[in-house]
Amino acid sequence: RLYFQSTMVGFTQVLAILGLGKVVYPVFDQSWRVIGGGAIAFHVIKTWLFGKTFRTIEYPDGDLITISVRFMTISNLKKTIIKAQPPIYPGVELDPDSVKSIASWIAPYFTESIQKNSDLKSIPDGGWIFWTRLPEDIPTRGVKLDVPIGTHESESEKVDAILRYIIRLKGNPLFEGLISSKVEEAMIDLAVDRDQGFMSLYRNFKEHPSAFLRHILRYLQRRHLVPQENINLIGESRQKEEKKDVVALVPVQPKG
Repeated sequence: RLYFQSTMVGFTQVLAILGLGKVVYPVFDQSWRVIGGGAIAFHVIKTWLFGKTFRTIEYPDGDLITISVRFMTISNLKKTIIKAQPPIYPGVELDPDSVKSIASWIAPYFTESIQKNSDLKSIPDGGWIFWTRLPEDIPTRGVKLDVPIGTHESESEKVDAILRYIIRLKGNPLFEGLISSKVEEAMIDLAVDRDQGFMSLYRNFKEHPSAFLRHILRYLQRRHLVPQENINLIGESRQKEEKKDVVALVPVQPKG
């Protein structure tokens, strides 16, 4: 506010020198008041000093993370979003290029793609933003924030889902011989203990079983959770992954 007051004083002095003060200044002053110039100036300064607060969620199933952005550019928004994210697993983090698309959420279930810096500036303080690492764009409708009562997954249900995933992974014929009893036991222990690194690997690679197995074997070796003789499994897993990158995990059906 002091900045704009000093600017107005300087502007008035210039008009006085030009001999236009008595004519131009009253018109400008009245117009400034009519359009709410003081409120506009306060909003601009507040955004510049403190930034805007956005509630961000990774689509389709990420967690809510609140961020504050001072400079309203898409590149800065991406950097701030990634900076607030936990690492995929210890030592491996995302970069701003991982954010493929961004959209603002409009109640009750619409989204609008953010393509330009002006799109970002139009989002009010406290607004909701969805972002995704997927190559597909975020849907423009049908995106809801509210979850019906009773549909929240408890921690025990999350662990149960991971244990079922491990069972299906071991039973998949593509990975025959790659998951020894020691590896299986180590994965189960990490799941039950809700190990941060293991949980991050599961969240990010569960849709790509080959990649999940390769990274989890590396993680187990680095944590010294499996015997040294299992190290050759990593190379075998890579060969399997090159053979078939994405595998649907389905229970093995009995023959006949």
